[in-house]
Amino acid sequence: MQTERFYQIGGLIFRFFGWLPRAEDGNYLPLFQITEQKPDIEICVCLKETLDFPVDVLPEWEEPYVRSLRIGDEIHRYYRKDWKPIGADYAHLFYALDTPQLRTLELCDRGFSLNEKQILATISSEELFLHFGRSVLHSACVEYDGEAVLFSGVSGIGKSTQARLWETFAGASVKNGDRNLLRRIENKEYACGLPYAGTSGICNDYELPIRAIVFLGQAKENTIRRLAQKDAAKLLLSQSPVPNWDAQSIGRAMDVAVRVASSVPVYFLNCLPDVSAVELLQQTLKKES
Repeated sequence: MQTERFYQIGGLIFRFFGWLPRAEDGNYLPLFQITEQKPDIEICVCLKETLDFPVDVLPEWEEPYVRSLRIGDEIHRYYRKDWKPIGADYAHLFYALDTPQLRTLELCDRGFSLNEKQILATISSEELFLHFGRSVLHSACVEYDGEAVLFSGVSGIGKSTQARLWETFAGASVKNGDRNLLRRIENKEYACGLPYAGTSGICNDYELPIRAIVFLGQAKENTIRRLAQKDAAKLLLSQSPVPNWDAQSIGRAMDVAVRVASSVPVYFLNCLPDVSAVELLQQTLKKES
């Protein structure tokens, strides 16, 4: 279907145009759809019967289903289920190094549908966000007194649990249970919604000033400490998906982590999964406000 769609994510306007399949029911990307505006990022989507990749060029970087190549002044990224010269193709993204905000996405007409995971993965959205000084943080976000409190840490540490506890015992509202975009507006750091929800199933479009970022640990008693800027930046970087094939993106991610760590209180909370953890963090935020 030849059409165009506009989305606003973290203050950036995305324009997708060309061949766009129908957006799947129940996904989160439509929450961010807007009417036509001047775009920051443009993605031309083309439909192909098959997608072949050059077998005589060595990848600069690869994972089981992704290969990234540099051909002249262009980056070519292939997403495939099968690496035979002609196989079960998925997608091919390419763009010029001097205009990364202008990208072409070629899709094979076998099994591709427009949903938030596929569309944001295949355009390398983390790389694009970093190009504009924004960074994704694996975290659950609650809105508390008009500000964002972000809970971050390794998978399974209890981010969603703490978010729900704040909803139950502190009157907070859970805005997202999986990822947030960190953005600077007028010298203040903000948390912005992303079209991901993780296992929580909670996703909203929002933009909130960040009150605090809290990294979690599990313990038999609650303890909290404010992290030094250097330690905070390291933890922020550890929970930010960074395109490891691109040195420039790595440098930008480090810059964002240092910027946020110097502007926002970052804590480490060893805690129990109950109301006592909420009370300790509330007391700490009130004391240091």
